[in-house]
Amino acid sequence: MTPRGDHRTGAHRTGHLNVPLSILDSSPIDPGTTAADALRETTTLARRAEDWGYHRMWVTEHHANRAVAGSCPPVLIAHLAAMTSTLRIGSGATLLPNHAPLAVAEQYATLHALHGHRIDLGIGRDPGTDPTLDAALRRQSGDYEEQIRELTGFLTGTFPPGHRYHGMSVAGAADADENAGLPLWILGATRTSAGIAARFGRPFTFAHHLNPDDAVAAIAHYRDHFRPSCALREPYAMVCVRAFASTSHREATRVIRSVLRSDITAGSPASRATAAITANLAWGSAEHVVERLEHTRARTSADEIMVTGNFLPDAGLRQESLRLIARAAGTGA
Repeated sequence: MTPRGDHRTGAHRTGHLNVPLSILDSSPIDPGTTAADALRETTTLARRAEDWGYHRMWVTEHHANRAVAGSCPPVLIAHLAAMTSTLRIGSGATLLPNHAPLAVAEQYATLHALHGHRIDLGIGRDPGTDPTLDAALRRQSGDYEEQIRELTGFLTGTFPPGHRYHGMSVAGAADADENAGLPLWILGATRTSAGIAARFGRPFTFAHHLNPDDAVAAIAHYRDHFRPSCALREPYAMVCVRAFASTSHREATRVIRSVLRSDITAGSPASRATAAITANLAWGSAEHVVERLEHTRARTSADEIMVTGNFLPDAGLRQESLRLIARAAGTGA
């Protein structure tokens, strides 16, 4: 079962994966380019991803980071949704402790009203280890699960009697969540996040690209503890994987060597360290990458695979890789 409102207009079941295939993009600022260039490349990617048959494309939230232009998901989502017609567009993730839940609810209810059934609200949290940045963001230090309850309360207008926000909701609250279906996803890289998604009865995305070792256990925990909700009657899990595909394994090896500045085939300590880094990166020819993605899907029992090439320092490489993956997976690219 898919998240309510997650209509598959324009989406394809992949030939080798047999699950939807999606993209995570951070708008990396490549060497010698600007933030404006990065955002233009993200826009181009969204248009092409739609043509290639990807199901959704999510953008990230990074702050005070000179290497990444993706700092304001709602603004970028509005732009990308206006530039596409069938591709689902969303946040991966909106970092909820950085924002007032009411503000997030109003932003995404507005996006939903403008773009119908194509908007995803993915929420998460980061460790918040930089006190200066936390202060600049006015980061909230309260209970994360209470922040989620407030967000859903504002979206649905379902605060119980006696709650300080009883009677409050965003414009079109019922349409934004339960009736027309603004999917609210929980993102994370631990079993703790998996447990939160399970308790709230929401779809869950596991950041395999950040913590591959815990993917199987986290998704199993999510499924075992899932509580059906009005938004989702059965668990739905997506895994985000780092991936790079080229026209051949030899060419992929050349690029990976260049990116990681190390020989991945020799037996030196440096190459062994590089091999450890690449062990959980799906890379090689497009056919091999799809096989690796299918292996990850089978191990984790994921309902959907999301790929990211944000580690690659060239927009052309990232886009060609995603095109090749889509073609090998059978999305229609």
